[in-house]
Amino acid sequence: VAAAVVDSKGKSLQVTAIVGIATLSATSPSPQDGPSLVAEADRALYAAKDRGRNCVVHAARLVR
Repeated sequence: VAAAVVDSKGKSLQVTAIVGIATLSATSPSPQDGPSLVAEADRALYAAKDRGRNCVVHAARLVR
């Protein structure tokens, strides 16, 4: 994403991204409900923000 330059109204913009991901597997022993899954994604998002720009964090890799 950082390498991409977006042209907007004649100006070049550099774009960065921060992503927090949580996944639900059909084979997991105790599937989470929707609000819990969103909370996990939110936790991953804040962990990514702490690490800086252009970062992706998966909730499953975070220490609980």
